[in-house]
Amino acid sequence: MPRRSSDIARALTRKGFEEKRSGHHVFYVYVTMDGLRSSVTTKMSHGAVQDIGDTLIGLMAGQCKLARRKFLDLVDCTLGQAEYEKLLRDDQHIR
Repeated sequence: MPRRSSDIARALTRKGFEEKRSGHHVFYVYVTMDGLRSSVTTKMSHGAVQDIGDTLIGLMAGQCKLARRKFLDLVDCTLGQAEYEKLLRDDQHIR
C-alpha cells in the first residue's frame, strides 16, 4: 500500500532518523536514543515523487532492518522509537 513521501520523511525524523540531503537524494541515518549514529540508513529521492510504492517501501524496510509490515508500523506511528531501537538491538544491528 503506497505512502506519501512526506509522511515517510516525517515519521522517520520523529523516530530518530537524521536527515541529510545530497544530490538528488535525502539520506536518513538512525541515531540511537543515546545520541550515537548507527549504520542503519535509508534514502529517498527528493524529486517530484509524491507516493512511494510497494517496491520502494520494501527496499526501505530492508534498509531499516525491518519487515515491510513493521516498517509500515514505524511510518504509521504504531511502532515507536524505543520499540524500534529494541528490535535493532535484539537483532544486533546496533549495540
